[in-house]
Amino acid sequence: MSVNWASDAMKMKLKIVYDNEAKQGFEKGWGFSCLIELEDEKMLFDTGWDGNVLLSNLKKLGVRPEEIKRAVISHAHWDHLGGLTHIRRRDLQVYVPQSFSRRLREELASRFELHEVTDAQRIREGVWSTGELGKGVKEQSLVLGASRGLVVIVGCSHPGVQNIFAVASKFGKISGVVGGMH
Repeated sequence: MSVNWASDAMKMKLKIVYDNEAKQGFEKGWGFSCLIELEDEKMLFDTGWDGNVLLSNLKKLGVRPEEIKRAVISHAHWDHLGGLTHIRRRDLQVYVPQSFSRRLREELASRFELHEVTDAQRIREGVWSTGELGKGVKEQSLVLGASRGLVVIVGCSHPGVQNIFAVASKFGKISGVVGGMH
């Protein structure tokens, strides 16, 4: 599935790379991953559970793993970060909630350029993290700016959609949401 969002500052395309349901010709698997194609870079939000499925679907979309500059991981469940290790790029910028276990953060830092997120922050022009939200499972969501309003990409919405939107709306008016809602 592909969605186009245009803004004055940047054009973007969102493509669901990994999900429990798949378009014909693509592999499905437990988890979620969304490819964000900006004019000047490609980034992933989550990476699904199985890295082989992730790489296969990226290939079918015509995307090589080395083209991906950043990966934002919503939370520390393997169905959202399991595919990350298949992207073998040392300079990949990986954004994770600071609440990830120390062991997992150390492992990721040994493979990637790790950024620990606590509060809402700008990741790049027109792209923000909500910061880690929630009391039980801590989760971050991604907020993308577009001329029609903000698009919020969520992993599982463990903190609750209302809580996610309360933070995301500080960046502007929300016009769309993509991702998991359980």
